[in-house]
Amino acid sequence: MAQSTMVQSDFDDQLDDYFKGMMTVWSQCASRLGESSMELCIGGKRVRLRFAGQNLMSFVRPLAHLIVASDSSGAENRSGNVTKPGGDSDDSVALEIRIGEGKSAQLRPPAASWMMDRKDLPPGSHEFESWRCERGKVKINHLPRSSSISLFNCDQRTACYWIDDPAEIPFYEIASPFRTILSWWADTIGAQIAHAAVVGKEGRGVLLVGRGGSGKSTTAMACVDAGLQYVSDDYVWLQMDPQPTAYCLYNSAKLHTKLLPEHFPDWQRQVALEVGPLAKSVFFLHESAPDLVTKHLAICGVLSPKITDRKQSVCLPTSRAEVLMGLGPSTLLPRRSGESNGFAFLAQWVRELPAYRLELGGIPTSPTALDAVLQNRAVHVD
Repeated sequence: MAQSTMVQSDFDDQLDDYFKGMMTVWSQCASRLGESSMELCIGGKRVRLRFAGQNLMSFVRPLAHLIVASDSSGAENRSGNVTKPGGDSDDSVALEIRIGEGKSAQLRPPAASWMMDRKDLPPGSHEFESWRCERGKVKINHLPRSSSISLFNCDQRTACYWIDDPAEIPFYEIASPFRTILSWWADTIGAQIAHAAVVGKEGRGVLLVGRGGSGKSTTAMACVDAGLQYVSDDYVWLQMDPQPTAYCLYNSAKLHTKLLPEHFPDWQRQVALEVGPLAKSVFFLHESAPDLVTKHLAICGVLSPKITDRKQSVCLPTSRAEVLMGLGPSTLLPRRSGESNGFAFLAQWVRELPAYRLELGGIPTSPTALDAVLQNRAVHVD
């Protein structure tokens, strides 16, 4: 992912002013389009989403399993913090995200010297080309290709997601919205959003790690197809509670569309949409398999999938270094944050758990291979 980074100490005041300006624009947007809100529970903490208008409500779908009853008495004070009647801070809400779009409200975000219009991008620039600044109290990620901005004020526990045109939402945001904002917030509370899949049974789960294309999502969906519990196929919320625990963040799952007819024929009727240049089908498991979506699982092993020519999948003990290499880079390289404690967090996780290489054979055999780890049985290969 190509990025340019500026020295934070030179821009603290500018970014603080920009955040205030963005909050003003969002308030104008909400005034013109109307506002709706809801609360989620993420890792045991309450997160409030405030939508200006209705055109970005599609972001709720992958988060619907997290919705909890909210207290409608909260109000906004001038500093941007959430307050209860009487002026006390609403400590029950750990994060507030304000979501808005410019096209319907005929509004633009504040101008800034570091913002680049998509027409000014050099030829051949990547879709993920971004400008990030993450080292101060105000963190920002600007994607010129989609004209979207993510902002997070650590002190105020308030964030904003803004896009000029809802039709330009990046395909990867459809299944996992606000991931950049939630990753910043996780850093502040001792949690981590990891690039990993998690499935399990009877309250115990395994963490499947590896770069894109290693087989995580296919293995996770094969396990769901076999009736195992689902937490994640791509991004998962990790905490030490005090043992390693994985929380379901998104109920979305993705598969290469070409795999469906042969390997997942029953899931063809459950496809919600198709996204991305690689033609992946998206499923919302909260809708299609709600009994299998579980809030959290205690993790009993970390597995690194490897595609092989075996007929039967099998789990083999491996080094913790191997699974950390499958977990760390794909989780942390997109961040580029000098303040992130992510690697130390992930290394601690890996030290706490047994490590395995999941040598993948036929897709339907994956759940059986994982069962040996979930049942805490020794794995032997003749």
